[in-house]
This record gives sequence, C-alpha cells and structure tokens, in this order.
Amino acid sequence: MNNTSAVARAKYAFLLIPHNLRGMAAMVLSGLALMASFGMARHMLDDLHPFEVAFFRSFFGLLFIVPWLMRQGLLPFKTKRLPLHFLRSTIHVAGVLAFFVALKLIPLAEATALFFQIDPLMEQVLLGAQNSIMWLNARLGATFPLLA
Repeated sequence: MNNTSAVARAKYAFLLIPHNLRGMAAMVLSGLALMASFGMARHMLDDLHPFEVAFFRSFFGLLFIVPWLMRQGLLPFKTKRLPLHFLRSTIHVAGVLAFFVALKLIPLAEATALFFQIDPLMEQVLLGAQNSIMWLNARLGATFPLLA
C-alpha cells in the first residue's frame, strides 16, 4: 500500500466519526495542547524573563500563520474599525504579558484556573451584568437546554 491510500483511508475513517464526537475530541486535544503550552512556558520561565517567553510564543505562532498569509494576503485583515483593532491588540498584548508574569509568580494550577476565569469576568465588565447574563443564558441554553 502506498502512502496516499493510507492518508485517504485515515481521512475517510475520520469523516465517519459523528460530528459531536469529533468536536469533543477537538476540545480535549485543544485543552491538552494548551496545558502543554503552559507547562513548557512555566519551565522556560525558570531561565527567561516573562516578556521573552511571550515574545517567542508570538514569534513561533507567527511562523505557523505565514504560509496562510502568503496564500491569502492581507485581505482577511481588512477592517473599517482600525482604531478598535489596535485597542484590542494592545489589550491582548497586555493580557499575554500579565499572564506570563503571573505564571512565573504563582503555581501552574492557579494560573490555569485564573486563565479560564478571565473570560467570564471580562464579559461582565465589558458587556455589563444584564447583557452578559443574557448571553450566558443563551449560550448555556444552546448547550444545556435544561439549564436555561
């Protein structure tokens, strides 16, 4: 058997898996990759400054995006709200730097727990309590109809 037929068979077998199981597997794999990333960053923080770790994380992430950029160009990044995009990017950079500083100062488990708590907290701050609760209810209602 040649390599192409093995790839084709693997792709066909993957497509036979129900969508919800593929989604669950993707969530588990993304969680494991995130925890591996945090663990490696924590290990590197023993020898490097948190800003250096954040830089290298962004640099190597950019290496994965460059082939896509070469194919697509900058058209997907076209926006009519450039100042808001810069504000969002600035807040993101500050958040990444703060996370790596926190990762150096507190245990990995606590930093990970805080990482997952920031999103709902920021929704409360940015959307307001009433809008955030309505959004969360809609999100939970779609996922867990008995909870809504």
